[in-house]
Amino acid sequence: MDIQERVAGVVEALKESYPDPRCALEYEKDYELMIAVRLSAQCTDARVNQVTPALFARFPTLEAFAAASPEDYCLSSIDKKVRFRSLSLVTRELQFFLDRKVPQVKF
Repeated sequence: MDIQERVAGVVEALKESYPDPRCALEYEKDYELMIAVRLSAQCTDARVNQVTPALFARFPTLEAFAAASPEDYCLSSIDKKVRFRSLSLVTRELQFFLDRKVPQVKF
């Protein structure tokens, strides 16, 4: 069995186990989900959902995120400079190199 067959088997098993998966993170735009996922790496999804509404209101567009410096992203208990530096870089990459679209992966 090659790697693609093994991956397909895992994907099928996950689809059977979780027929209607739901994302716990709250978002409206694809890049907001990407940002929320990055923020949730070291805190709970519930905590991310508490702080992202203000963050998304402060930076309502991808361009606004890309133009901000990491220091502009200050958010209470999840204020981590490295993480926000990463957000700054990835939003700029999306804006300038990926035509403002988060790459889509479908299984």
